[in-house]
Amino acid sequence: MNKTMKKALAGLAFGLACAVCGTAALAQTTTALLKTPYMIYPVLTSTPGATTSMEVLWQDSGVPTTPDTLSWGTDSTYTTFIQNVQVAQYGTANQCMYTITGLTANTTYYYQVVDSTGFANKGSFITAPDASATSVRFLAQGDSRSCPIQLDALMYAMTQFYSQPGNSDYQRLSIANGDWVSSDAESNWTPQWFSNTNMPDVRAYTANVPINGIRGNHDTSGSYPWGTATYFPKYFPFPYQNTTTITGSGSSRAANATTFNPATVQAWSGLYWSFDYGPAHIICLDEYANMASGSPQYTWLVNDLQNTTKQWKILLYHEASYSAGADGDNGNVLAIEPLITQYNVNVVYSGHSHNYARCGAYNAAQANGDNIALNVPHITSGGGGAPIYQVDQSNTGSWPHVITAWPSLEFMTFDIEGNNLTMTAYQVNGLGNYSNYSLSELQTTPPNQLPPYANLSITPIETVVLHNYANVTSQVTATVGNFGYNHQTKMYNGTVKLTNNGPALTGNVHVVTSGILNLPGIGTADNEYDPQADEETSGDLPTNGGVAVTTPVAQNPGTGKNSPAGSGELTNLTLVNQTGSNNGEPMIQASSTGLGAGQSVTVELQFSNPTNGPIHFTPMILNGN
Repeated sequence: MNKTMKKALAGLAFGLACAVCGTAALAQTTTALLKTPYMIYPVLTSTPGATTSMEVLWQDSGVPTTPDTLSWGTDSTYTTFIQNVQVAQYGTANQCMYTITGLTANTTYYYQVVDSTGFANKGSFITAPDASATSVRFLAQGDSRSCPIQLDALMYAMTQFYSQPGNSDYQRLSIANGDWVSSDAESNWTPQWFSNTNMPDVRAYTANVPINGIRGNHDTSGSYPWGTATYFPKYFPFPYQNTTTITGSGSSRAANATTFNPATVQAWSGLYWSFDYGPAHIICLDEYANMASGSPQYTWLVNDLQNTTKQWKILLYHEASYSAGADGDNGNVLAIEPLITQYNVNVVYSGHSHNYARCGAYNAAQANGDNIALNVPHITSGGGGAPIYQVDQSNTGSWPHVITAWPSLEFMTFDIEGNNLTMTAYQVNGLGNYSNYSLSELQTTPPNQLPPYANLSITPIETVVLHNYANVTSQVTATVGNFGYNHQTKMYNGTVKLTNNGPALTGNVHVVTSGILNLPGIGTADNEYDPQADEETSGDLPTNGGVAVTTPVAQNPGTGKNSPAGSGELTNLTLVNQTGSNNGEPMIQASSTGLGAGQSVTVELQFSNPTNGPIHFTPMILNGN
């Protein structure tokens, strides 16, 4: 990571982007429920009516004389309901689960569970967008285990975030990347995730936002490839595809296919599944069941990726293949890196290390022989409440390929708009002495005696924008000319020539020269070049010592050698602010509205390099809008 980016990140803790003020909500002490209502989005890719259902779950403290009543409707006053149903318990642990169906896509509903005392436990949800939708927003977080008050503060901040004007769509869904509790035991799930006495904001968040996700190593007993979980699937009975039970010991152990039954509390493995959500296909892997080539999970993943028609593919597993520390990266999951490339997975989302990091490599030289899918952001978002880990940004030893890293309590947002996916990581500030409370103190201290959340605020760590364009580098070649330095103008001059060696391309053709990463000053407003500007090239240079990139041809489109006959013309050249391309990195982007068969276009570049940083360009050609 360059010095400019490090400096920008270091200052984030002091600038407040969005105040999140208030105090922790008081607990609802009159409920008869042991675990108050929470939700999951329960549908598989192939399930008819996927966008019109929601699953509500809760747990009674005993066997009520009459079943609890679940009611739902669109009345925000909870006065008029579409339907009321009595929900019987299932299994042997006083649990209740009901899948509400027949809903309308893209609609806000309000529900309540009336328990045996007549107390109404209330919540709300927004149904999924229509299957044909091209845009959607959702939240994400991971690694909450062991520190319930930090999780409570995080979910208070997340609730306040989606409650801000213009942010309500983020309430639709949250994805979690594992390590929900310190260990997969009943004694941990209640105080660390479902507490009725000291985690009011976790209860409020989970009553209003469905959470889909995966298990982590702390939610697992045993180790790869024989890891099992008992209480994670008990409380989060997602529609797992190929569950197994493990029998035997040592060399005689075997995984036996067993259809998942949420009413059966036992040790399960093979807890993987996938679902569609608007334009996104989200794949939830089980990192503690066999993932090797030829295993049931690997075979299922190949089939799943082959059959999805969604534009955006997001892959979840808990332990990152590449992170910024301090927990070690997982070598077992490297088996699926080639599949990430083969089937055009857009993002890998992991946790495990308790910080935020983005890792990646954009060409073979950067990969340096490592098994890493090129041009795919590998995100670690593990600052969800567990003790924060410092980051290693040296890109040596155990943690290579680190682009950005930051240690903090954090969560993420995902925003898909057509061909663009925007991901933002937010730091939660001002927790203060909450972290000084031990788990036992938090279990016995009433919420109104804990410090207030008045000092909480959130600031962005970074925003990454991905573009889902087709890579046509094999069809279009980009020849980079030598760059010379003009001492009079203090500008570097060079060319990039695009040649189409295949059929005509329609739409925009972009050349991405990711080597611009090596230049200083990226991400500032002064680096934006306006192709409509009439000023001389030198007039477009930034005044802050950053990099300016411009091209004379952008000022006079449609002239001379830069206008392929009958196939469009070069329209702009921009240094994209913060992120661009498929891989989320800053880039120089030259766009042409089509490129005919056998045609070529020469892009003339001029830029300043005040610090005389190294210049290495690696062109990649993309075709999209």
